[in-house]
Amino acid sequence: SAGVAVPKRVYAHGFLTVRGEKMSKSAGNYIDPLEAAERFGADAVRYLLLRELPFDRDGDLSWETMVDRFNADLANDLGNFVYRTLSMLQRYFDGKVPAPDGDEAPLDKQLRGAFERAVKGQDKHLKALDFTGALDLTWEAINRGNKYIEETAPWVLAKQSDQRKRLQTVMYNLVEAIRLTSYLVSPFLPETAGKVAAQVKVDLRTPWETAREWGRLAPRTQTSLGGVLFPRIEKPEPVA
Repeated sequence: SAGVAVPKRVYAHGFLTVRGEKMSKSAGNYIDPLEAAERFGADAVRYLLLRELPFDRDGDLSWETMVDRFNADLANDLGNFVYRTLSMLQRYFDGKVPAPDGDEAPLDKQLRGAFERAVKGQDKHLKALDFTGALDLTWEAINRGNKYIEETAPWVLAKQSDQRKRLQTVMYNLVEAIRLTSYLVSPFLPETAGKVAAQVKVDLRTPWETAREWGRLAPRTQTSLGGVLFPRIEKPEPVA
């Protein structure tokens, strides 16, 4: 009767507890969002909440679990992937993206497949407001990237003159994976995505329909090596 359209979707998030208990200011067991942002950074807090509190379920949180998740996912997985890759690119190719040379090896296909699944799933999960599902696929791809580094061992290839072409392909694939990572994490870690994109000279304003394709990274792109994205955080000593 008011002439207002009926909502097509009403969404309610779950309850958030701290160590299994309701948050209470009087009990002192609440997590101050401003303190959390100061300790971890706004980008990281956004990510930690989405990971520890799935949008459609109840979740439990504590300073300890936030530190663990920060160190594991952001410092180790994402941060190391970007820093190690761009450090090696700087060392072996003066920071310039080489052209891939040679046939696609099985490990290359695994890496590309992981990122193509993440890209495809991103659209589906975000439309369904399934942020956990989108992040799961993105982190599977990032972890595949870290495994790809260990399995291809660019530092070994760099010592073998007859493996120069293989090294070019491996490093191209890694930087291309980082390019896609910057897009995949941008809805959740916008500041971080911007930093990563700047290092690999990517414009995040490029339409997703174009940017999502594997192999869009232009050879000879000059990258830059930034600082550590997420320095590890030490857990506070337990009170005796």
